[in-house]
Amino acid sequence: MLYASIKIKKILCIYIILIFLLSSASLAYSVSKTSKKTLIMIKSCLSGGDDEYDTPAFHINDKWVYKMSFNYESSVLKANGKIKDYTVLVESIEDNRYKTKITGSFSGNAGIFGLIPVGSTSGSVSGYAYVNKKDIAYIQFLINSKGKISGGAFSFNIDATMDLDPPWKYIDFPLKVGNKWRSYSDVTLKIHYKIKTLLGVVIKEDDYKKKFTIDEMLKCTKDHVKISTKAGTFKDALLIENETGSKIIINIWFSPSVGNMVKWVYKDVSGSDKIEFSMELTSFKYKYNSPPNTPKNPSPEDNAKDVDVETSLSWDGGDQDKNDVVTYDIYLGKSQNPSKIGSISKPSTQKRITFDLDDKLEYNTIYYWKVIAEDKNGRKSEGSLWCFTTEDNNSNNPPYTPSNPSPGNGETEINISEPVFLSWDGGDPDKNDTVTYSVYFDKNSNLSNKIYTFSKPATQTRLSFKLNISLENSTKYYWKVIATDDKGNSKEGPVWNFATQGYVPENRPPFNPSDPTPADKKKGVDINPTLSWHGGDPDEGDTVRYDIYLGTSRDSMQKKDSIYKPATLHQISYHLNNLWEKTWYYWRIVATDKHGETVKGPIWSFKTKIVDNEPPYVWIQKPVEGGIYINDKLRFTDGFISIYLHHPLIIGPITIKIVAADNVEGGIAKVQIFIDDELRYEDSSSYGTVEWRWDDVYSFSDNHWHIIKAVAYDLAGNMGSADIKVRKIL
Repeated sequence: MLYASIKIKKILCIYIILIFLLSSASLAYSVSKTSKKTLIMIKSCLSGGDDEYDTPAFHINDKWVYKMSFNYESSVLKANGKIKDYTVLVESIEDNRYKTKITGSFSGNAGIFGLIPVGSTSGSVSGYAYVNKKDIAYIQFLINSKGKISGGAFSFNIDATMDLDPPWKYIDFPLKVGNKWRSYSDVTLKIHYKIKTLLGVVIKEDDYKKKFTIDEMLKCTKDHVKISTKAGTFKDALLIENETGSKIIINIWFSPSVGNMVKWVYKDVSGSDKIEFSMELTSFKYKYNSPPNTPKNPSPEDNAKDVDVETSLSWDGGDQDKNDVVTYDIYLGKSQNPSKIGSISKPSTQKRITFDLDDKLEYNTIYYWKVIAEDKNGRKSEGSLWCFTTEDNNSNNPPYTPSNPSPGNGETEINISEPVFLSWDGGDPDKNDTVTYSVYFDKNSNLSNKIYTFSKPATQTRLSFKLNISLENSTKYYWKVIATDDKGNSKEGPVWNFATQGYVPENRPPFNPSDPTPADKKKGVDINPTLSWHGGDPDEGDTVRYDIYLGTSRDSMQKKDSIYKPATLHQISYHLNNLWEKTWYYWRIVATDKHGETVKGPIWSFKTKIVDNEPPYVWIQKPVEGGIYINDKLRFTDGFISIYLHHPLIIGPITIKIVAADNVEGGIAKVQIFIDDELRYEDSSSYGTVEWRWDDVYSFSDNHWHIIKAVAYDLAGNMGSADIKVRKIL
């Protein structure tokens, strides 16, 4: 009986080593802890050694499969074993952690005192491990093992719980070549075991508890290392090692295409016991989720000066993942810690992002701003802090365009025996300015003769002066006024004319072009606009040529075309095609009659809109395909039930989440949620995620199948939609 009792205890010792260590639940050695951490946490390097790598983001049903081997040798015990198809599956994503499912089958051999063969072991491993989302630190293991030792005719059950306090942070993110960190945790291991004969008789059942500390100094030493396993060849692996000088050797390789460990080797010859442990990847299912592109190329440019107080903010963004949606949080303020002023969501394929400010900025003020981009998987990229200075209010407004002449334009029978006064409306919107008026006067319309200059305060809006030159009867005179403020800004008035008594008109010039469409300074104009204006000629038998000048600035205007119209046609139009989107255009009409009389219209401007012919992007974020929800919580996404159902199963209420984003910069007008073609909710938010709680109660006798449909309309009237079939109970 004593011999049998000793043998049972030795068998139990072997079993715990072969099963519990190999199942990665035992982290009594830093090797086991190291291997387990590796399974769930590392994102590989993507480029050179100067880059940093953020905490990886996992998705439901991500999976890694490994082969593991173990050798242990002491003066008392020899053991070796392996786990076949050691699998780690991301089963669910909770608020702050991942729940990973662990499965595998093991086999091994052992001998006592290096002499007595106990026999071979075999069995299975299953359980769960929990890790923090923010830093992939391990929180808890729950492992169950079942097996037998054939030489001893015994069977075993082991249930183990391991708590880690603080959570064991194996990698210090962001990770960079050259970084060193302390990998530390106090571990509490609790084991409940039961030993039975193959006939089912319980020989021994007991609990075992042990506390130990994990404490290693690790360092990221290389990236872009080539390594091959059964899962493939990876050329972008990242190597992590423990500090040199230790008798414990740790080597770990990670790859971005895996999002996890590729290979791991551990050797401990620090004491009388010798331990060797290794893991290699055999297959995986993982899609690397790139973070959004770091916002760059800001407009206004960093440190820009004299920025318009009605500016918009724009930058380069996007995401390498084509089917992603990126939400940009915009921060703007007068300090280097600006506040968030808004958000905008765009498809990942849109590279240039523009955000229009609601309010006019202050003059002569330094503003700081930045953009933080976040994709739908929670990956973030933060742009630099930029700044710009708005224009000085002293850069001011130009004077008003001279208007409302006296004598009236085209007026005749002016009596020159009495003093003739030229008058017009002027002034300047900047009340403290001084305006200088230059008056041009001649017998032909190509005015070049400046006859008078004088200055008046900006607040004087009716100007007049006496002509001190000799006028002639039966003569037509032309004149114009140019107003210039003391900052150098000027406005040129149109050419006016009047005739003295006895004048018999041979020809009168065309009417001055006026009343433009689009209206001056109008925004949101179509890229294929029709320009129109009021024209014509007072001489009914005349023909007028209209020269259309167009450009993207006042200085770049060139003649686009010429059209001929009868003098009696007063509403003139001209169609343009294929203008640039979101661009300011400047245009002017020059009217010339068949006698060569020419009148130049004022310079007008308009801004084109963004063309939006594409439906908005719509994604049903919650519920997910194959998910099982209980009282608004995602409980399962894998296993027989969810695979059988295929469609989501919803038990109790659920918060439906819809992401809608416009494919251009127009914006979202509204989002609607339908249940079985019945409109249940509508939201007019511009961008982002729309949420609605579906709390209808269905009895077991009701039809449980329903269609959730999301419909989004952009500001251009385009519609996009997505739907999902679900089953709802209670």
